[in-house]
Amino acid sequence: MVGIKRSSKVATDNFSYGFGKERFFWALISACGIFFLGAGITLYRGVELLVTPHEIHVSTFTFVVLIVSFVVEIFTFMIAVKELIRSNPEASRGFLFRHGDPVTLAVVYEDGIACFGVLVAF
Repeated sequence: MVGIKRSSKVATDNFSYGFGKERFFWALISACGIFFLGAGITLYRGVELLVTPHEIHVSTFTFVVLIVSFVVEIFTFMIAVKELIRSNPEASRGFLFRHGDPVTLAVVYEDGIACFGVLVAF
């Protein structure tokens, strides 16, 4: 959201090309923050469970959460793919996945990997 807001600023004397590419920078900062926060929490929980082991408990609730997560991820994945196709309907799918809008492609790839991750967790 910060990137979208800042990228819409008009060009100035110091930045004659404008601020349009700031959306990519802030998307990178956001992705890195989420990645490192998730990695830190995972590392902490992994070390904690190695030091004080617990019995593994799998309940029905676990599978309900995974199914709901999968449905939500598939839904957002399909929306992102439709948006990618809508942006250039006459282009081939292969071309779109190589040369499409980088922001939309990032969402497509992230949601695709998230769907795969939920399947692995299941």
